[in-house]
This record gives sequence, structure tokens and C-alpha cells, in this order.
Amino acid sequence: MLKYFYRYFHQIKVMLLICLLLLVAISLGQSQPVFDEGLTKFTVTLYTKLYETNPKENVVVSPYSIRLALGILNDGITDEKTKAMVKKKLRLSDEVNLQTEFSKYKNNKFIKVANNFLVSNDRTLSSSFQNLLSKYGLTPTRIGIDNQNVVLEVNNWIKKASDNLINQIITESDIPANLDMILLNAITFKANWENQFDEAKTKKGKFTDIDGKIHKIDMMEIIEAEFRYCSFKRTAILELPYQYQADAVMWIVLPNSNSSLGETLNVINWNFLNSVERKLETIEMAKIKVPKFTIENKIDIKATLSALGMKKLFSKGSLPVYENEESSIDNMKQNVIIKVNERGTEAGAATTVFATSRSIPVDKFICNRPFLYMILTKSSKQILFIGHYVKPQ
Repeated sequence: MLKYFYRYFHQIKVMLLICLLLLVAISLGQSQPVFDEGLTKFTVTLYTKLYETNPKENVVVSPYSIRLALGILNDGITDEKTKAMVKKKLRLSDEVNLQTEFSKYKNNKFIKVANNFLVSNDRTLSSSFQNLLSKYGLTPTRIGIDNQNVVLEVNNWIKKASDNLINQIITESDIPANLDMILLNAITFKANWENQFDEAKTKKGKFTDIDGKIHKIDMMEIIEAEFRYCSFKRTAILELPYQYQADAVMWIVLPNSNSSLGETLNVINWNFLNSVERKLETIEMAKIKVPKFTIENKIDIKATLSALGMKKLFSKGSLPVYENEESSIDNMKQNVIIKVNERGTEAGAATTVFATSRSIPVDKFICNRPFLYMILTKSSKQILFIGHYVKPQ
């Protein structure tokens, strides 16, 4: 009897051991999403709309800057339906703490975020607006609301906040009538590559633009180095890391020669980017070539957001800036500049709101046709900048 018990007990132990191993295997096989879901979905939606309106122009945008600025401003909107709509469109879940996001890069050497409100120096701020400023630890700048003074104040602030990357964001023609307040947001990123390109190896190379025209442009080159890389049916992704302390990387998304940037963009979403992160593998690259480029553009964010269903945000009387007055958000613009060279990358964005399969090993990555790129934080996977390069400027 005892003999049968031991045999039976042994079988139970084996079965329990097998079940445990299966549970471990299942647990290890389930990979958790690594990208910030809300920010990523907003980024893809916004960028797709910008690509649709600018498919043949070089574009760079900072969805992170736009989302942060609007998220803060949305806290002060009185119309609950508008507030709920904006929150939904920005993909701001209840778990997103904008105060944490606002201060996340406060002491960061490589990523800097700055915000400021310019308000009239002869009117009384409403208690609700003062509470909004207090919540985010902001002290508004009091100025005389006349066109020349506003232009000077805004451009000086942007120049300083962007480390001289952006010298001008508005002119007098940009200022609406009956201006009440301006919200300014700036984000800058400046870091060197972990593996820097040798300037002596930068030479003229062929680049086929979006219309099929061939140009001779400066192509940076690295020979025999390890990079993270993966490929899919229609595209390949190369990760260029910045210096370790920067906690950031650039992803270059290069469509295959028989595919297009538009076709590649059709598959880019939150799930795809998580798949890329899982599939990236470190491989030895015999050679990589990437264009040396600078892109600067001024984007009408109001038009883009309106096309995405946020037209109501710019309706009259939704933001109580001053006592016994209702202000409206009149316009929103973003100036962005990115410089990619042998040493690294400089990028800056200034947002202004006016109120009235497995990877396939390769040995070369030659970026000689239109491509998409993004700068993202390595640990939290937040996309700070995204854009496309389709032709020399």
C-alpha cells in the first residue's frame, strides 16, 4: 500500500512540476507593451494627418509638446463637453498625471521642456485660472498686450527656452485681434551619438526623392559597428543610440525599394511599434549611410486638430482667463527644427496657443530614399519628435 502511495505521490510531483514549467513558459512568452499607449496613438493620428497634407515636403513635429500644452490648457476649460472631447482626442486617460509629465524633464541635461503664460498686466486673473497656474507651478509673465511688445517678448522667450535653436515663432501678422493670453511651450533635445560618424567619411551620395529625382547630398557613414536592427515585409528599422546618459534613441524607418513611405505609414501603430521593440536585435553592420540634414517647419496645429475632430476646442468663450470675462482659443502653431549631423542631433519645438515577421540579418543599411524617423526616450518609450525626410532642402 505504501509502495503505491509513493508511486502516486511521485506522479503528482511530476504533474505539478510540469504545470509549473508550463505556467513559467506562458508567463515568459507574454510580452508587455513598452510604448506609452496614449501618447503613441495620439502621435500616430496627428502625424498621419500631417503626412496626408504634406507628403512631398520634409516634416518634423513634436506631438509630446502639443499634447502637454493642450492637456494643461484643457484643465482650465469650463465647458465639460469640450473638456471631455479634448481629453479623448489627446488620449489622456485618468492614469496620466500631467503634473508628473510637466516636471519629468526638469533637471534633464539633454531633454528640456519649458512653459509660460503671457497675460495682460492691467487685468485681474480669474481665480480658476490662478488655480490652474498654481497647479503646475507656473508664474505668468505680465506684459502690455500690444503687437510689437508681444512679438518681442514671445520670440525672446522662445529663443532662450530652445537654447537658440528657434529664433522666431511669431510676427505681428500672427497676432489675432483682441488678444487675451498666449501659452508658450518649448521642448529641446540635444545629444551626441553613442557611435559618432567620422566627418572625413561624409561624402556626396545619391538620394532618390519622393518624385523619383536623384540628388547628390551629404551622406554620413559608419563602417563595421554594432546596431540594433529588424525588418518586416515592407520596411526595415535601424536604431541609432545617443550617448548613454541621454536615455534616447533615433529610429529610422526605411521602406523597401519596392514600397513607399505612405504604405509604411499605413502599418505604423501602437502594436507595430511594440513589435519593433521586441524584434530589434544587435547585429554587426558592415556599413550604414544616413543623410546629414536640417529640417525646419512651422505647422498650423489649429487646422490639423480641427481636421481630427477638435474644432470645438477653438469655439468662443471656453477659457476664463480674467475675472468676469470669457476668452477663446484662437490659434495654435508649432515651430520645429531638427539638425542631424556626424556628432549627434539637435531638435527643438515651440508650441504657441493664442487665446481669443523575425528580423533578417543584413550587412548594410543605406538610407538613400524617403524615410520616416522618430526620437524617443529609451526607458519610457515616449516619442518626443517624429517626421519624414523626402527630399534635400
